[in-house]
Amino acid sequence: MGALLLALKALGWLLAVLVILLLLLLLVPVTIQLEYAHEQFTARLRVLFYTRQLWPEPPPRAKKERPRRKKRAKAPVAAAAPTPPENAAPEKKEQTPPSTPPAARSAQQTGTAAAAPAPSPRPAPEPKKELSVAGVPLRRILDLLPTVGAVGKRILAGLRVHAVRLYWPLQGEDAAETALRYGQFCAAWGNVTGLVQNLVRLQCDQVQPVADYLGEHTGEEHFSCKITARVFIMVAAAVYGLYRLRQLAETQSI
Repeated sequence: MGALLLALKALGWLLAVLVILLLLLLLVPVTIQLEYAHEQFTARLRVLFYTRQLWPEPPPRAKKERPRRKKRAKAPVAAAAPTPPENAAPEKKEQTPPSTPPAARSAQQTGTAAAAPAPSPRPAPEPKKELSVAGVPLRRILDLLPTVGAVGKRILAGLRVHAVRLYWPLQGEDAAETALRYGQFCAAWGNVTGLVQNLVRLQCDQVQPVADYLGEHTGEEHFSCKITARVFIMVAAAVYGLYRLRQLAETQSI
């Protein structure tokens, strides 16, 4: 009995240690590094001291193959043709059924025509069904959209885009088109950053678009950023969101 209690205590301590380690792992930030340079895009995953390249995938290591021994091919053995048995019965010819006369055919056709059922009345039109998506009424989906948006915003609050660096030369056919492209790029960049700031935390270190009138900086485009995720915040927000959606679904079904 004492040994059983000791084993249960050890199992409880082990489970507690595993839960603590899991919580510590959720508190560790996960970072994805994105970079575009020399017309090549790379993505790396970093967790503490562990780094792994996601794109492009690193080439697999070549495995050393052992030389295989060649097997000697055996000479094919000719199979003997089967001989028919001596007391084999002769094949019987199939008998064709007698053909029916044309008079009987016409009688059969008239009989089947007379036995044809009368046309059934048209069914009544079915009532219009409510629109649904994957079996869920569209009205309920529209009622849940505000809650889904709030939960999604809390989940995105655990993301942070930082260390944004951009160097982008712009060039047109002439000086006027180059200046026009420069202005369009600056306007589009301002709109994109404003939209992203409403969803996640954004920190730009260096953004430098260049109007390349002489074409001296062609091929020098460079962009890099880091996306850091707080897994604990995102998981907590997702659990809370599922709980709220379940409560709303139960209140609507009553």
